[in-house]
Amino acid sequence: MGYRDAVTNAQGNASSAIDDATKKTKDIINNLSDLTPEQKQNLTDQVNSEQKKAADNINNATTPEGATSAGKQGVKIIEDLGIKAKAENALNKAKKDATDNVNNAADKAKKEIEGLSNLTPEQKQNLTDQVNSEQKKAIDNINNANTPEGATSAGEQGVMNIQNIVKTANAENAQNQKKVAPSTNKKGAKTPNTADASALAGSGIAGIIGSLLAALGLRKRK
Repeated sequence: MGYRDAVTNAQGNASSAIDDATKKTKDIINNLSDLTPEQKQNLTDQVNSEQKKAADNINNATTPEGATSAGKQGVKIIEDLGIKAKAENALNKAKKDATDNVNNAADKAKKEIEGLSNLTPEQKQNLTDQVNSEQKKAIDNINNANTPEGATSAGEQGVMNIQNIVKTANAENAQNQKKVAPSTNKKGAKTPNTADASALAGSGIAGIIGSLLAALGLRKRK
């Protein structure tokens, strides 16, 4: 085999390696379900661009070693795009899961607040506003996260803050219930109000007078 043939053979092998890496990486990108269509297109465009660069470098090589080196470099860059795609997919999934958890916690909290019968309308509105505020803060923090761990942490913090508002709501509801509960004596019997006491006193006096009159009537007859 002549030198030119050796160069051509090395170029062919390098080109095949580039084509294989390109296909595998595109398949990875297409199968990542949490990437947006825009992300998939952008990553695919990058793969195509690197494939062309590698092919040009391989074709311009004048030695077998140069062609092989250009091929290896191109394969690494293209495979790195596959790794990048997986990282973006993982971040998207973490953000989606964290956002779903926050939204579910907020919906549950608002329903629970609405169902607390001893809260005033003003208290319910104030507590609901607090939930909405914490929900927005949490989602902003999730969207600004740069790692899956950061997104997950922001979601967990948001859920905890919302749950703390629910605890406050239940405490206020219990406090309001104490304010409206009827007073009781030491034995647990309901203390009669003033009107009840007056009525009882009145009926007792009337009974006494009736008894006296009946006794007087009997004496007169005798």
